[in-house]
Amino acid sequence: MSYCIANPDEFPSVIERASLMSQEGYYIVSLLVDGVPRTIVGADRRPFHFRSIDQVKALLSEASIDYAELTFNCSYDEMIGAAESLSPVSMPLHGFIQSKEK
Repeated sequence: MSYCIANPDEFPSVIERASLMSQEGYYIVSLLVDGVPRTIVGADRRPFHFRSIDQVKALLSEASIDYAELTFNCSYDEMIGAAESLSPVSMPLHGFIQSKEK
């Protein structure tokens, strides 16, 4: 299931979790709504490539977001001699969370 960037009026007003996955130069966003994960897609139905966290935040500005996180791969695992991969790494986005009166 997904939400199309071309139809922002269809986006939910309450989001349990917004997960931003950092790729090389862009972000892919997955939303957890009513326990079901949904990806934000473009008109071509492929995952939409957001250029910044602010772009995602602006799109979801009307929603109440319970939790937001950024997930990224650590490209330095091999350089620091880690026995196990440290990737992926997730961190909360505190400034992204928006609780609105329901």
